[in-house]
Amino acid sequence: MRPGAALPMVLLSLGLVAALSVGGAFVTRRMATDASLTQRSLELAPMVEEGIVRAAAGMDTATLWAIPIGHTAELVTGSGGTPGSAATEVWISRLGDRDFQLVGEASTSAKPLLHIRLGLFVRLDSTGLRPAPSRPWSRLP
Repeated sequence: MRPGAALPMVLLSLGLVAALSVGGAFVTRRMATDASLTQRSLELAPMVEEGIVRAAAGMDTATLWAIPIGHTAELVTGSGGTPGSAATEVWISRLGDRDFQLVGEASTSAKPLLHIRLGLFVRLDSTGLRPAPSRPWSRLP
């Protein structure tokens, strides 16, 4: 090793270790924050599910047959009673002759801004709307 080379190597090593430490701390804090926001947004899921089920229960077959295939109709829009509570929307899309998708969305207007969207695939039969046989519920982006 040449004389005087140790000091620059040690300073470079210290700089790299410091950068890795700061980067690791930042990523860890960011992941914890994102996990917390995801958990809090999942608390909106029951509200969205309730809106979808209420909309599906209130549908009549004449309204469903009036929706052209490939089109969407808004069903329910509402908001909670307190400031910062979630506003919900529910709409239905006709996918095929007897297949429909109900989509519900809830989002808050106060910080932290939370958002969740759920979908339910249903099929129209002689008794009314029924959930599709395989995995009817889905979380949508």
